Amino acid sequence: MDFSHIDEGVKFQLIDGKEYRVVVQVSVEMVHVFIDNVRRYSIATPSDSIGRVGLRPWRTRLTCSFFEVTDL
Repeated sequence: MDFSHIDEGVKFQLIDGKEYRVVVQVSVEMVHVFIDNVRRYSIATPSDSIGRVGLRPWRTRLTCSFFEVTDL
C-alpha cells in the first residue's frame, strides 16, 4: 500500500470556485493544517511519516497558484 490515513481527519465543506490558502506545517512533533490562516487540523506526527505528507487530489480538482516547501 502506498498511503494510509493517520486518523479520521476533519470535515471541511469546499465552496465551488472559492480560492483557499492551505498551509501544511510538519515538524518532528506535530502536523498542523491551516486553511485561510485558521488552524483546522492538528495531530502528533507519526514516527514513520518522514517524506509522507500529502493531500488527496483524487477527491477533487485542485488548482494550485503557488506551492512552496521550506525547511524551518
